[in-house]
Amino acid sequence: MRLNSKVGGMLVIVLLVHILCIEGSSEFFVTIDTSDQYDPAIYDNIVVWADYRNGNEDIYGYSLVTGEEFQITTDEKKQWYPVIYDDIVVWCDSRNGNDDIYGYDLSTKEEFPVTTDPNDQWYPAIYGDYVVWADWRKVNWDIYGYSLSTKKEFQITIDESDQWFPAIYGDIVVWKDSRNGNWDIYGYRFSTEEEFQITENTNVQYNPAIYGNIVVWQDLRNGSWDIYGYDLARGEEFPITTNPNDQERPAIFGDIIVWEDKRNGNWDIYGYKLSTKEEFQITTDPNNQSRPAVYGNYVVWADERNRNLDIFGYDLLTKFPLIIWVDRGYSGEYFIGDKLTVYWVASGGGQITFWLKDADGKTLDDLGEVGSGSGRGSRGWTLKEKHGHGKKSIYAETDILYGRNSAECEFYILKEVANIEVKVIYQDGEPISGADVLLDNAFKGSTDSSGICTISEVEFGSYTITVRIDSDEDYRNIEIESTKKLYKEDFVFPRLDTSDTSSPIVSPPPTSDTPQPVSRSLLYIILALIVVIVALVTWAKMRKKEEKEEKEEKEEEKPQFIFCPQCKNRIQEDWTKCPYCNKELK
Repeated sequence: MRLNSKVGGMLVIVLLVHILCIEGSSEFFVTIDTSDQYDPAIYDNIVVWADYRNGNEDIYGYSLVTGEEFQITTDEKKQWYPVIYDDIVVWCDSRNGNDDIYGYDLSTKEEFPVTTDPNDQWYPAIYGDYVVWADWRKVNWDIYGYSLSTKKEFQITIDESDQWFPAIYGDIVVWKDSRNGNWDIYGYRFSTEEEFQITENTNVQYNPAIYGNIVVWQDLRNGSWDIYGYDLARGEEFPITTNPNDQERPAIFGDIIVWEDKRNGNWDIYGYKLSTKEEFQITTDPNNQSRPAVYGNYVVWADERNRNLDIFGYDLLTKFPLIIWVDRGYSGEYFIGDKLTVYWVASGGGQITFWLKDADGKTLDDLGEVGSGSGRGSRGWTLKEKHGHGKKSIYAETDILYGRNSAECEFYILKEVANIEVKVIYQDGEPISGADVLLDNAFKGSTDSSGICTISEVEFGSYTITVRIDSDEDYRNIEIESTKKLYKEDFVFPRLDTSDTSSPIVSPPPTSDTPQPVSRSLLYIILALIVVIVALVTWAKMRKKEEKEEKEEKEEEKPQFIFCPQCKNRIQEDWTKCPYCNKELK
């Protein structure tokens, strides 16, 4: 049975019934077993962690709805560093004598291997269909991935330096990378298959995390560890905290960034609200709190206050009575016409009113109000082009808890949408220029000398692409579902006999068993040779005729001979007197 759906569980959690509060504060404990529990992760209403209570590390979980703790792994070897998305938990597993990646489906209670390569695989991360990790199989650390739906593994980075500690959101993977002689943050986008550099500072950047357009990491550029961020949509880097003491291991969800902080002489958990640029302290216990994770209004961490590592949590609603975040939609971005879904968590009942604002805080639209009900819910709107492109925000207000409280979250409306590259070729691979390309029967252009026509800024939806060459025609149906992907469609046409006036038939692309036609270049060469031969033959015939005519003309011009009637000697016909006998001839 599925423990919770992505949205539905957020509507029914009533945490205060199931969680023991600590001295009336907003802190609560998840597990206080006398053995060590560490490396917590959270998704929706489920917390998971690595647990040493059985004499070896196992993966355990806890439902914030039911207050029920449960064991996930039972193998006697070490399982550690769990992460969770929806119903899937993945972790590092040493059962095969090296560290592999395994997974568990909470809804079916089935365990499964993700990768069992004989080399080490560490630090998994998961979002949606993808699991990613750091992999040692090529004698350096690379980033690899795995599709849960296709059960196929794939390599993401190929650089010979080390890539380590990946994080993933939407179709973007980020990691720390040593290719420049220091650790930098790099990224990769699945939809475009493009790798990109995020940080260029020559000091060390470590431990990245990502949510939506925002990447965060710990940074050594100021001589101690600080937390920095980068906005992928705007291409801008910004500091989050530069306190002279160390701040490490950031985590991010929605508008909230959390990290472990040593400014008080021990490790505490601190946070930062992006929309208000407000920093705040979460834990004040003099013992160490470390490895924070955040989802919705809950932060969890490993805590040493009981002289061993336990898992504790904090309810952000105590500090922020209203918290909202957005569903990032296609590829972690938004575009005109996409439905924007906002989720909220509120401290109690009352009405929540929503507005759409621009980058300068100006109100663009009143989006209406909704009752907060149980304190959790979601609301969606279809954005219209009248609001323009670029940075926007959803602003919300509520009258709960004896006053008005507000929350805000940013997102971006993209002007660019998908492009379609149409390539038209013959069966032998030669490009066809001048072919007409239509989208839903509307002419979009003709192919160039390389056989390509690009249809730009196509919005989401289903389309038919048609290619016409004289009376020949072929078509494809295509579904546009990502703003960042370049869709490619190849059309292959056979070479037709020009004497055939019947309707042409589009043939499939050739296979290795299909006889290949003579290439067009070879035909051009043969045709040129024929032209040259015909020209030479024609020239030879003309020259022969000219020579004959010249000979005949010379023959006509040559004097004619006769014999003298008296002495019988040979004389010219035009002579008037014979030189031999002096006989008068004319």
